[in-house]
Amino acid sequence: MRSPLERCGTVVARGEDTELVRWDQIVPEAPGDVRIALRELVVAGVRSAVVAPERELKRWFSWQWYWDDAILDDERLDRADGFVAIR
Repeated sequence: MRSPLERCGTVVARGEDTELVRWDQIVPEAPGDVRIALRELVVAGVRSAVVAPERELKRWFSWQWYWDDAILDDERLDRADGFVAIR
């Protein structure tokens, strides 16, 4: 039961412990709209990757049913030649 809950972001494991917490308990200021939260994760992921192939971004996250290509229409992201980078 734990794995599917972690994959969809419902619960998060703390470190190497077996303690599980809800995402909203760790980040109470997180946006209530899942698509906004996913956009923030995409921006953070691209920032850490420096440059990412646009077609790969959707596969970075388990909750692909929330994916919308408009997620990449963010002023913090640059898109060119099939790649995405932080401005």
